[in-house]
Order: sequence, then structure tokens, then C-alpha cells
Amino acid sequence: MKVVILGGTKGMGRALARLMAERGESLFIIGIEEDELKAVTQDLQVRGAARSVDWHLCDMENPDTWDKALDAADTALNGFDTVVVTAGLFASQERLEEDPAFAARLLNMNFTNTILFCENVRKRLLAQ
Repeated sequence: MKVVILGGTKGMGRALARLMAERGESLFIIGIEEDELKAVTQDLQVRGAARSVDWHLCDMENPDTWDKALDAADTALNGFDTVVVTAGLFASQERLEEDPAFAARLLNMNFTNTILFCENVRKRLLAQ
């Protein structure tokens, strides 16, 4: 597989990237923190990724970054067939109740933007 992982620097996304690297999948990690993206790709190489792993900046809250990241993934992987989205904002119920602006931001990113991002990916995959 040729896999793009959005949110592969932490938690489930990072664990999944490790498993896929061990299986020999071609990986491309996208996310918002350059230092973490570099660290994760280096970690995957050190752990014995069968193929090189590359990365690009992508911010789920900024749709203007999506196409650049997906174009970079497409170039690096010579096309991709799988996209995994694990990126998201998280907060306690208490914080969400106390901070309606953050709650709205979380909902926009985790639901609306995730759906729009996935729709972008769907169109790309169908165009192949």
C-alpha cells in the first residue's frame, strides 16, 4: 500500500505508522508540527521501515494546506491508495462546556474539516 497518514505523529496515528512501516508499506506523514514530523519519520527509518518515509506540513484547520500536502504525498509515493486520518482536537467535557469558542473550533476541525478533507481525497482517488 501507499499510505498517507494525517496525524501520524501522536497516539493511534503514530502506532499505526509504526505497524505499517514494519509491514513494508510506503508511508507519507502529514501534520502541523515540523519537528514532530521529522522525528517520526526518522524514528520509523531507525525502526527498520522497509521503505523511506517522507512528510509534509498540513493543518486540518487550514484547507489551503491540504492540496500542497496531498500533492507532495502523490509525488513522493508516485500516487497513493490509502489515507488514514487520526488528526483531531481533544478536550475534556469540562473545557468544552467552559469554552464555547474552543468547542466550536473542535467541532469544525474534527467533523466539518475532516469530511471536507476526505472528500478532497475521494475525488483524487477517483481521478486516478
